Amino acid sequence: GRVTTVSFRQHNSSKTTHRQHRRFHTLQSRAVKEMQLLYFNQQEEIVRHTNQVIEGWVKIQKDTITKTGDTSQVFQFFAEGESRIGSWMWTCELMIKVHTSADIRKCYNEQLNRTKDAIAETWTNMALYRHLKSISEKPTDSSQVDDRLIKRTLEKFERNGAAIKDDDREQYKKLSKKLAELCNQFNKNVADDSSHIIASKEELLGMSEDYLTGLKTTGEGDEKKYIVTMKYPDILPLLKKAQNDETRKRALTCFDNRAIDNLPILFEVVQLRKEIATLLGYKDHSSYILEPRMAKTTDAALNFLEKIGSKLKILAQKDIELLLSVKKEEKEKQGVPFENKLNEWEVAYYTNMYMERFFGIDDEVVKQYFPMEEVTKKILGVYQHILGLKFEEIQDETWHTDVRGYQVHDVATGNFIGKFYLDLFPRDGKYTHACAFPVLDTLVLDGERRPAIACMVANFSKPTPKKPSLLNHRELVTYFHEFGHVMHSLCSRSARNFTENWFCTEMDFVEAPSQMLENWCWDPEVLTRMSGHYENSEKIPGNLISSMISAKRFCVGIQKLRQTFYSIYDLKLHSQPPTDLKTPEDLSTMWAQMKKEIGMNST
Repeated sequence: GRVTTVSFRQHNSSKTTHRQHRRFHTLQSRAVKEMQLLYFNQQEEIVRHTNQVIEGWVKIQKDTITKTGDTSQVFQFFAEGESRIGSWMWTCELMIKVHTSADIRKCYNEQLNRTKDAIAETWTNMALYRHLKSISEKPTDSSQVDDRLIKRTLEKFERNGAAIKDDDREQYKKLSKKLAELCNQFNKNVADDSSHIIASKEELLGMSEDYLTGLKTTGEGDEKKYIVTMKYPDILPLLKKAQNDETRKRALTCFDNRAIDNLPILFEVVQLRKEIATLLGYKDHSSYILEPRMAKTTDAALNFLEKIGSKLKILAQKDIELLLSVKKEEKEKQGVPFENKLNEWEVAYYTNMYMERFFGIDDEVVKQYFPMEEVTKKILGVYQHILGLKFEEIQDETWHTDVRGYQVHDVATGNFIGKFYLDLFPRDGKYTHACAFPVLDTLVLDGERRPAIACMVANFSKPTPKKPSLLNHRELVTYFHEFGHVMHSLCSRSARNFTENWFCTEMDFVEAPSQMLENWCWDPEVLTRMSGHYENSEKIPGNLISSMISAKRFCVGIQKLRQTFYSIYDLKLHSQPPTDLKTPEDLSTMWAQMKKEIGMNST
């Protein structure tokens, strides 16, 4: 295949020429051929490009209606247009999560809403639906892949309002737009949240000097205090190591109450989802979501989770008893009365204490063997080896100096596969979790396979003046997992995307490749290969690796029961009769009641 180059361009209004503002179809065709992913740093440019994208999408729909040739070709033409507008949607999603300017993030969010509205309008375009439905009924010798594309495309229309009465359809469009606005506001509130606690050095007893050095401070001299944000590199080590019980309680309470203004938004979202599902002919929102997935029904999913939950409850109780034994011993040494109860803010603390005492595992020691630079080099090496790829770092100008870019080629053929970007450190206004963005999917467009572009976003510990960024084993697993999504995006060989996501696979399967690939983090040979002490490059000792592997399933009952609880709450929340939820506070009441029922009230 032809090897092309990809340029990741940013545009400023002062540098933009008239030629760069061609109509959508011309612009996007050029982007497909030259693999240019455009993003902008000026609000007027973002709005102008969104206008072009939407105008082009409308034109593609009109052109689709006029096509009467081969059924597969008509559906492929429409799918290619959908992929192009989808790429701009993902660009907006990415910039909302990573751009350094709050005003620009807000602008991208507004334009994302417009783009989503344009896509939503498509699925209620009855002239387009009837035309596609009509030509789908003609005899064809299409392939199984194209048959699936045809089937899934029509299902998208039917699951998004095309199959209901005209009056209901107008109401559906109105409610869907409102729902999208609320969901975007919910996400914005989470991204903009700046919750934190302020603590003295005494209140942070047990935290390392490296940790304290990485925190922002307020006051001087005896009045100096530390600002602990709710970003993972701040909050997670504190919950594990801070000896002051009240400090951990304050921190976890703050963490659990981030973006508290979202409670009434969530309440309205739940009500709207129920109303929309009813309009579409479903019992509730969970029934609507589960219909195309493996579980099929709410009852099947709930029965599965409750069955797992009952078994995990037994394991979790055993975990709690072990942690309580450590707590009791510590309280006796301190001469403090022992309360035979494990509070939520004590779980990570006593888990860490047990790991250190009985497995000999200290995160502060482990992470010294995994400096970010070494880990990145070795992780990329592992993936190049197992997937037969070659990565080459590139110097593309991006949205922040922390971001690193790479181009990817297939070793066997020399073919250009695509590009990926790593944005790995926390900063103000950036998305606080870890995720991957398949910004440009790899599909067959205009008869040629298009290389992909993906970005991994994470929030690993930043370097300090004295030490480089160091990763604990949990962060190592996260790195492997999220980078697995990046590789999934680049290495996919789907000719068409007929799924609900942009990884070109069914939603039930989206996490499977990354869950498989992250298991390399538990392989002694791989752990040894990836390690290199930040001071002298020594490999991690074999006995420490053995201890890490032995402790892999320690407290798995508590961990998995917590995830099962989240899943059951989500299912029940979206399958409750509307009368059971009368106020936003009912969401919190339901949370507390279910937490107690499943056995999570102490964890």
